[in-house]
Amino acid sequence: LHDAARAATVGRRDDLLVRAWSELAYEVGDGRGRPDDGREWARYAHASLARLGESDDLGAELLSVEGHLSFREGAYAEALALTQKALALGERALGPNHLSIARYANDVGNAATHLGRYDEAQTSFERTLRIAEAHLGPEHPRIAMVLNNLGTVADKTGRSAEALAHYERATRLWESAFGAGHMNLGYAHANAADALRHLGRMDAALASAERGLAVWEGALGPHHPLVAEALETRGRVHLDAGRAEAAQADAERALAILGEAYGDARGRALGALTLAGRSQLARGASPAAVALLDRAVHLAEATGASPEDGGLARAALAQALAATADGQARATSLARRALADLEAQPGAEAQRPVPWLRAWLARQGAP
Repeated sequence: LHDAARAATVGRRDDLLVRAWSELAYEVGDGRGRPDDGREWARYAHASLARLGESDDLGAELLSVEGHLSFREGAYAEALALTQKALALGERALGPNHLSIARYANDVGNAATHLGRYDEAQTSFERTLRIAEAHLGPEHPRIAMVLNNLGTVADKTGRSAEALAHYERATRLWESAFGAGHMNLGYAHANAADALRHLGRMDAALASAERGLAVWEGALGPHHPLVAEALETRGRVHLDAGRAEAAQADAERALAILGEAYGDARGRALGALTLAGRSQLARGASPAAVALLDRAVHLAEATGASPEDGGLARAALAQALAATADGQARATSLARRALADLEAQPGAEAQRPVPWLRAWLARQGAP
């Protein structure tokens, strides 16, 4: 990509420069987990685009890349705004059914999913699937990623068996095309682990989480942010199975990886902080749990986390505070808000703390 940029500079081809810098920003920022470096290359792309003049096609590509960088940092509202703009520009330049539109709609769906906007995500992913299958056929490996994403929405909305079917089809497509060690399989294995956990199939969930972790460590090395996601997935399985110490170890390693990549003020650390706090709570270490979950709740507030992610952090902090002598009033306040966040969410993960929240508020005489 550096060579392509140099050749475009020599040839005074700003259109090719925009593409080269944009692809470099994506590869470095998203593929290698270095979003700050990716943004630097994106600035070069913007400069080249400014010299070139208005181009909806190239502008859409660049906005899409910037949306990916924001998404990787956990800035999901920013990612959604960028990807929606990319989609609008792409439609204007290419029409509504071009294959690139499938990619832009998929990006919108990903950001919407992480904001808890599941209807919007479902619509975006279904559009992606229609366009991609029309261009590529139903057995093309590029279909697998949107199947994976449809699975995530299904699992988040209480349809874990349907989600598992999506993940299994995605796994088959990727393995058929690329073999069992391809990095994309990490998504299907990790997500399947969550669906299996929600279905109560704990042994199968752990095996799937281990496969996802092995794929990403093998393909990307031990310090890539996706490895942190796999560790969180395995940690959730451990915690639900009563292995709090193993869950704590996975959460701590995930936090170290994310801190190195993004800094722990970024939204990507929210899940690992919540897992770490819940693990400490399960081990009876309420003060340590409170410290970790305080950070999680502040991060949820700062980054505009989804109702599910923010609600889970608040519910866990309420539980931790309820076990302390002087945390009762704050526990009640947090429990009230967490219940408002979570009780309308249909997924199994969001519903788990709801009985405790209702019982706690009833004991406190809180409405």
